[in-house]
Formats: sequence, structure tokens, C-alpha cells
Amino acid sequence: MKKILPAILSAASVLPAAADFSVTHRTEILQLTARTLVPVRLHSEWQLCPGVPPSGWMNGKTGKKQTVFRLTPELDLDTLMPGERKLGDEAVLYNRFYALADGIGLIGIGTDWWFEAWSNGQRCGSTWETGNSDMIFDAENHPFFIPVRQGENLLAVRVRRGGASWRFDCSALPFRRIPFPVVLQGPWLTDPDADGIGIRFFTMGKIAAGIEYRRTGTAEWKIEWEHAHGQIPRREFHAVHLAGLRGGADYEYRIVMLDPSDCKAMVRDRRIRKFSLPGDKKSGFSFFFTADLQFDPAKQRKILRGLFKAADAGSCDFIVLGGDNGMTFSMRQMTDVYLSGIGALNRGSVPLVFVRGNHELRGGETELMPEYFAGPNGLTYGIFRYGDTAFLILDCLGDHPPRTNQHSMRDLDTVFFEQQKTYLEKVLQTEKWTSARRRIVLSHSAPYSHSDKKRTITANLKRMTDPWFAGKDPKYKLDLWLAGHIHRYRRSIPGSAKVAALQKPESPPAADGRNYVFPVLTVAGPNKFGYLEASAFRIDADRKKLVIRAFAPDGSCFEHVEIQADGTEKELTALPHYDLPADRD
Repeated sequence: MKKILPAILSAASVLPAAADFSVTHRTEILQLTARTLVPVRLHSEWQLCPGVPPSGWMNGKTGKKQTVFRLTPELDLDTLMPGERKLGDEAVLYNRFYALADGIGLIGIGTDWWFEAWSNGQRCGSTWETGNSDMIFDAENHPFFIPVRQGENLLAVRVRRGGASWRFDCSALPFRRIPFPVVLQGPWLTDPDADGIGIRFFTMGKIAAGIEYRRTGTAEWKIEWEHAHGQIPRREFHAVHLAGLRGGADYEYRIVMLDPSDCKAMVRDRRIRKFSLPGDKKSGFSFFFTADLQFDPAKQRKILRGLFKAADAGSCDFIVLGGDNGMTFSMRQMTDVYLSGIGALNRGSVPLVFVRGNHELRGGETELMPEYFAGPNGLTYGIFRYGDTAFLILDCLGDHPPRTNQHSMRDLDTVFFEQQKTYLEKVLQTEKWTSARRRIVLSHSAPYSHSDKKRTITANLKRMTDPWFAGKDPKYKLDLWLAGHIHRYRRSIPGSAKVAALQKPESPPAADGRNYVFPVLTVAGPNKFGYLEASAFRIDADRKKLVIRAFAPDGSCFEHVEIQADGTEKELTALPHYDLPADRD
């Protein structure tokens, strides 16, 4: 930090007064950590100089009258000066404070009603245009970074009185990220569809943001702000969905943000990125599916890298995370492991589809999961179209009855599945679903082929989906159902009680495949039996068939199957078949 101090201190003499320290030294501030922030020790005594300040006040050129005072909680400057005070009165407050080293410190100010603060000759914070914006006046109102040098420093604060009081508070603050209009992590593409796509990213603190986009080769930019209830909210994590796009077209986009100090000032991220949408007749595409990577982050990263490499996930059109991406839902784990891994695929151009599993309902952040990963309709279930194929995302909620200690919050199973059932009744009548040549379900569990000790997930899925997909002649024929949850690799053989598996299954399912014409394919997961702990599918589709390959983290392809358009299967790399009749059906 010492290396940047000369630039910090010399900049004050050559830059215009309006250039705040946070603007002139943004790069250094963005690199700050709790370890590199210099602690500030404000002096217990302040000087007050009443009246409109003279030229050069920020450098310590005071008027004749000075009052020395100690800053106390809820101090009202009115008590320090005689006579009646009125709206618009001014004064300057000085503090000659000490710092332990050269570098950058952090302080905060709250005042009724306006202030402008300078440290060592450079302006650092101001509410001169907006006012305090909070009727509780304390240092947390307006945190900002300041240049400091080892030894004595000068903090000069010009204050202007509000209409009711002249409250003032100021103190040094511990490290935190101050909002800046810069992209901290991401972006990541999500929720691909025939006419839309989602874009998600983190900003430096709570920033209002949106997406500027245009078709490749056109000049005019359009903008879609992240919005809620008529406003552009200030958030750290952003999810913007672009709708009404043209299928089969290529697009360019860039992130736009509003400066927190001026909501009219729009800042554009420098990088222009790209995405493409499939045409509604497109038959050839590929995607990657995995679930149940319930390991510590280091092992997760290693396994995910192995599965991505084995399946050549970077060449896929999208990635599906099928739920239970950890023992509990943790946004830090999602970011450090999954989003960072997916963001590295083909320069961040591979979109993510997120399916909620039962373990996403556990942990202290479970209620944040929909905020971060709900679909464009705000729900954790939905439908999207990729070319000529319709994908249905289902949410099977928890695997334990309500009121058990497995839940971080109480789940409303009955209410939730009634809402999802009503949604299904509507969405399965839409053209997006009925006109599809192929239909695939993405869900954490399945209505058959899965064991269900608690009789919750499988039973709920059966009640919700059997009216549409069960039977020898279902209302809608499914081509494929992809799942996880049971931590055993398994591929059901439709119309029978048989499954293809690595070894004979230990327990019977709640329902077998004798009354179903679609296969259920299930990835592996952590287990106590000593065999495959994780796996992934790569599915390649064309007009005639689905080519399905199952991969282990070591890169081996242990099953390779083709499913023709009429449902017949061809096993190119086969696993043993086992009889697995249901224990109840």
C-alpha cells in the first residue's frame, strides 16, 4: 500500500475538486481486503468553525472562531453555538487523526442534513446534492474510503444544517465493500429459451443494473433494467431476463449500472459479450446433466472438472445442474464451485439451467435460492424450448415430511404441489409444449424407478405427473426423464421392471416402469457401498435420435445408448440389466 501513497497525495493538487477519491483510485480500492485496509484512529477532540467557510477550508484554512468539542452519541451541533440556528447554516469540522501506515482507510458520516468531507486535501464523500437520506443519523449512513499517511492526517467536513436539528456523527469503520458500479463476478448465461435468455452477475456492493443488448450486425442498443415494483433495485446479485428475442439469431450484450452517488449516471461495462438462440426448428443440440455432488468444495471442483472434461461440456449448448449441489444451499459454494466452473466453459457462453433439489431446502440461505436461481417467471419450476425440443423443469421439494429436523424452514408441501399442479395444467396446453417434436423432463427425482423411504418425493411426483405422462398411451409422450437424488446410477427400461445399473440395486423402487413408456436416467451420488460416487450425462440430439453417454469423473464412458424417435433403444456400451419390481405400486 505504501507504493500508491505518493500518487494518492499528489493527485489532490492536480485533479478537479469534484473528483472523489473513490473515483480517482478505484483500482486500488477494488483490491482492498480486511488485511490491507489501514485502521484509522480519529482524535477524540474536534474543532468547529461556524459560518460559510473561506477558500481553502479543506486544507485547514479556518476562520477566527473555533470551538473545541468531543464527539458524543447523538451530538447536536446546535448545542455548541449560541443563538437560534436555521435551515442552511454552515460550519466546518476538523479532526487531526492518526493512521498506523500509508494507504487507504474507511470512515463513515451521518448528519442532518448535508456534508462534504475531505481527507488530506482530496474530496472523499459528499451528500451535498442528495442529503443524508436517513432520519437516523449515524456513521453507517455514508461509509467512504479516504487516503491516509502514517502519522497525523487532516479530515475536514463541511456541514449544512437541516430544518429540525444539526445532528452529526463520524467514526472509523471496519472493512466492508462499498458499492461501486463495477462487475465483481460473472456474468453467467442462464435459462436459455427459444425467445429469451437470462444473464446473472455480481456487482461491487448494492448497485442498480441492467443489460444493454442488440442483434449482431445492428447499430441500435436496447436496454432491459432489472426491476421490481416500478423501481430498479440496488442489489449485489443481479438476474436480468431478456425476452421477445428472435430465435436463431446472434446477439451482443453488455452490463450497465447506475452510479450509487448519482442515479442518473449510467456506467457501461467495457466488455461486449455474445450469445446465440436456437431456431425453433433446430434438431441438433447437446447438453450436460449432473446432480448430487454433495462433497466439500475442493472435491466438488475436482469432480466437476473431471466430468466437464470427460463430456466435453464446453461444446454443449447448455448445462443442467439437477439439484443437491451441496449438503445445504450456499451461494458462496455455488459461486466458487459451479458458477466459476461453468463460466470457464467456452468463454462463459454456455448457459446454465438450475433444478432445485431437496438439499437446496436446507441451510441458513435456503430462502435466498429462488432469488438467485428461480426461472424467468420467478418460479422454481417451468418450461423452456430449445429448438424442436420442450424441456419441463419440475421441483419435487423436500424428501422429509414437514416439521422434521431435516428442514431449515417449515415446508408447505400441499400448497406447493397444488400450485405446481395448476401451473402444469396450463403450461402443458401451450404451443411451446404441444408443438414440440421431443419432450424431456428435468427433475431432481422421478415418479418411478426411485426408492422413497419417506414416501414423499416420488409419491408427490406421481400424483402430479401421472395424469399426463403415465400409462401405455399417455396424454403426452415423454422421450426422457433425467434425475438424481437416490445416489445410484440407474437407467430404467420402459414398460418393464428392469433397470440397467452398475450392480444389482440394494432396494426396490416405489414404482417400476411397467406402466410407463419413457426412460428415467439417474446420475450417481455419494454412497456407502463403495462404488461410483458421481456421474454425468452428455445428451446429443438430432432429428432421428438421442445419443446418451454416461461419464465417471475419471473420464471413462461407462454407458452409451441411442434412443430412437420411436422410443426403441440401442445399447452401444451396455450395463447389466436387473429385475427391480416395485415394493408397492
